[in-house]
Amino acid sequence: MEYYNRLRDHYFLTANPGETAKLDNGTFPGWSRTGESFHVLPTDTMPSNANPVCRFYGLPEAGLDSHFFSDQLARCAAVKQKWPTLWIEESPAVFGTPYIDRVPGPDCKCLYRLYNNRVADVRRMPIIAA
Repeated sequence: MEYYNRLRDHYFLTANPGETAKLDNGTFPGWSRTGESFHVLPTDTMPSNANPVCRFYGLPEAGLDSHFFSDQLARCAAVKQKWPTLWIEESPAVFGTPYIDRVPGPDCKCLYRLYNNRVADVRRMPIIAA
């Protein structure tokens, strides 16, 4: 599920039923569903060839207040090692993505990482090289 907080102008993604319930019932105020979503693999049933997606939270006191997701284990490990006081690992596997060892075909629905480059979000945003 994708959520949006109008006051913060932030989006948030989750596949966790507990988080979804808290976002929907107002435990975390200001968030509402956008109606957008994409297919993910639940962590408790994903196949062994799936990629777990890690999720980090960039601390507001570090000037971040944002989330970082990756299905690349090397990138997850790099964030954890290089910026342990800026980015807190919320989960090593919030959901899974199918492993693709080839170029996606014409019927594949690709998901790309986008970044809005807002000044407030980039003050101390580390660059992660693959």
